[in-house]
Amino acid sequence: METLSPLASKVACIATNISTDQSALLALKARFVTGLESLAALAIIDISNMDIVGTIPPQYNNLHFFSELQILILDNNGFTAIPPASISNLSKLETLSVSNNHLQGSFPKDIGNLLSLKELVLVRNNLTGSISFSIFNISSLETLALTYNQLSGSLPADIKIKSITIISNQLSGHIPASLSNCTQLYELSLSYNNFNGIIPPEIVNLEGLQLLNLGGNHLQDKKLNTSSWLLCVKIVSGIIPAKIGNLRNLQQLQLENNGIVGSIPRSIRNMTSLWILNFKTNNLTGVIPKEIGKLHKLEKLYLQFNELSGSIPEELFNISTLRRVSLSTNNLSGSLPLAFGYWPTNLQFLNLLEITSVE
Repeated sequence: METLSPLASKVACIATNISTDQSALLALKARFVTGLESLAALAIIDISNMDIVGTIPPQYNNLHFFSELQILILDNNGFTAIPPASISNLSKLETLSVSNNHLQGSFPKDIGNLLSLKELVLVRNNLTGSISFSIFNISSLETLALTYNQLSGSLPADIKIKSITIISNQLSGHIPASLSNCTQLYELSLSYNNFNGIIPPEIVNLEGLQLLNLGGNHLQDKKLNTSSWLLCVKIVSGIIPAKIGNLRNLQQLQLENNGIVGSIPRSIRNMTSLWILNFKTNNLTGVIPKEIGKLHKLEKLYLQFNELSGSIPEELFNISTLRRVSLSTNNLSGSLPLAFGYWPTNLQFLNLLEITSVE
């Protein structure tokens, strides 16, 4: 497999015993601008961190000579446009990553013609408009990462994917119910968009889900009958379903700033893979369930800015892995447990400010 990469010179050093330096990387940059057409057998092109700006040079408007290309990485440059329409000729391309550039304009619809694509990463750009639904027709697509753009519109009704990360955009509408059919879904991160309505109830049955991050949206619908969630396990009006504990493999549960009401389900004790539990800035009531003390991998617990009451459960102090805990601005009362003096030595942050009548 042939590769063009800033690391390629290191491979050459193994064979020729010649060292490399910055001048070698500059020479590689010149090679990119002047002579790629002679490298038709390339399977990997990685020209990240090369300070290349603007658009792809015009002599590469036709990329058919890269017919064997499988991986194209253009991260951390200054590109303002995705490779031209002829990118659809890259029939074997599996990974396209153009993160931390200056891509502008609408989502490049020609990407939908890359029928072998498995991973698309366009994080930290200036893309606007809606996401081209054609990419969701790529049956091989497993990972979609579009965080930190200005994309708007909705997601399609039918999605089959393993990892979807579209944080801090302007997407709206409902979270597609079809996600609950993605039996191989392990990451769903759609925080800080404008989604509304309910979370598809069947998501709690996705046993392979490792990261669920839906914070900073508007996931509530006060017009719906809130009692229906008892039978349908729906998150209606921001209620956390009792069966959330079915997500035993989930590592991060982040639902901050969503207007969630009701109590924290005791079934959370089954989520023993969690290392982040974040329910901050909601309207949660009831007590802090002592069952959280069974989450022996938990490192970060954020429950501040809710309406939780009762005392701080002693079981929390049994979690030796905890590093950051914030319970401030609730209605907690009573005395601190005796075990408070034996809190884990690796604790880095503890916020109990504005807790009512804690002694």
